[in-house]
Amino acid sequence: MKQCDSTSVHVPIRRRMPGMARAFVVALCLSVFGCGSALAAEELDTSAFKEAGVGVASGAVTIPYLAGKLLYAGVGGIVGGVSWVLSGGNSETAESIWNSSLNGTYVITPEHLRGHEPVRFMGSDSSEDDE
Repeated sequence: MKQCDSTSVHVPIRRRMPGMARAFVVALCLSVFGCGSALAAEELDTSAFKEAGVGVASGAVTIPYLAGKLLYAGVGGIVGGVSWVLSGGNSETAESIWNSSLNGTYVITPEHLRGHEPVRFMGSDSSEDDE
């Protein structure tokens, strides 16, 4: 058993709040108590909230979509290469597979969700510049 001498100082263990949690609590307190009357006087801009919501939604939709698109593009790249070899170096056959699998939309943007731009999972065979 360890003995305490008179020179040791006992400091109680205090748990500190992580930085992000502390910043959240401070921001919450300031918004509720510090500037509550100023927020009540101003109207909130709902279009900013809608834009943020669409941005978050596009990010959330992009994650599974991108996983599927990358899988499809990877398999298409391999199949296109195999078809090029098996066709005796016929680039036209391989390029048709590569164009449809490697081109197209990779990231879903807010414009896609609003319907202003089409989502092209498969690229086109034409020489158009697909995004």
